[in-house]
Amino acid sequence: MEPLVDASVVALRAATEQHPGAKVLSVDFFWGALASIEEPAPGRAILFSYPDGAGRELLAKKWVFATGRHHLHVVATYLPSQAADLEETFDWIARSLRLRDETGKALEAAAMEGHALLNEKATVRAGFPIEQLDRLQELRAHTEREFPREELATVAAVRGLTGFEDRLLGIHVRCGAVTGSYNALSTEPGVAVVRSGGTSAFDVVGDTCDLYGLSGEQLLADVFAWTGITPGFVFDGGQTFELSEYERNVRGINDQVSEGACWTECQFEFSLQHQWVIVLVPSQGWFEVVMPSSEVVSLHPLPSARFVSVIQQRLSEAFVSSDKSNDKFA
Repeated sequence: MEPLVDASVVALRAATEQHPGAKVLSVDFFWGALASIEEPAPGRAILFSYPDGAGRELLAKKWVFATGRHHLHVVATYLPSQAADLEETFDWIARSLRLRDETGKALEAAAMEGHALLNEKATVRAGFPIEQLDRLQELRAHTEREFPREELATVAAVRGLTGFEDRLLGIHVRCGAVTGSYNALSTEPGVAVVRSGGTSAFDVVGDTCDLYGLSGEQLLADVFAWTGITPGFVFDGGQTFELSEYERNVRGINDQVSEGACWTECQFEFSLQHQWVIVLVPSQGWFEVVMPSSEVVSLHPLPSARFVSVIQQRLSEAFVSSDKSNDKFA
């Protein structure tokens, strides 16, 4: 009998083998109409993006089940710009799926171990087998040519960028003494990205910059890669800190934080004055930062699917509000 963990690993491998350059954005539990949340999740919901060869990144959402005899994959493919209109419908269709006489076998398959390596910690926490996701490919943001920060104004002027008035998205990163930024600007051809040098928010070269162009459909995947979000199974379990303690953790001056292990904070600013803050706590993962009061910080576990959803929604709003929005998602 084929277990679900093996079906999930096969689906993840197929995504990258069938679509060169594919990036896995999220892997989540899926119950739908097949089981209650108290039972082992009978499915997985996998979201990945891949280049279509026409300067765009397509999104593919795949729901995976194992029925004991078969692996069942249900796939929906769409552009990032179509997500706001289509994704909810696709999710509703997936939640409405029935497996006729094989629902019981799907639940059995969800509770079985197979050949896939297991995430032992998550398996114990969930009470049913959970596959290891650590071997997913490392994502990399685009890059063109890094140059010294003092040359930014000259290079930007050559590219026709005179300021950040048409900024669709800004990300400010800080961890200890290291700071970095990522800015996506609306332009006639599409999007211009001006960001700190280095490969990601965790590898910022503070005295250099990078500037490159993307289509609007490529921006979501680039933000995901640069921010360093990784797919992983997330469980409930928030934390609360006084603001002063939170700041010490981000600045790396807390006695409880070992050298080089400061928290990495990413503050997002969108064109419609929306702000959103997330933070990476070493060995614990990403959290959404909420301030219920001016002196208290609450951290809520952040699934990568939630990250994609927030960025997708805010970028869609930003493009619609942009005076030059006609070509951004084309």
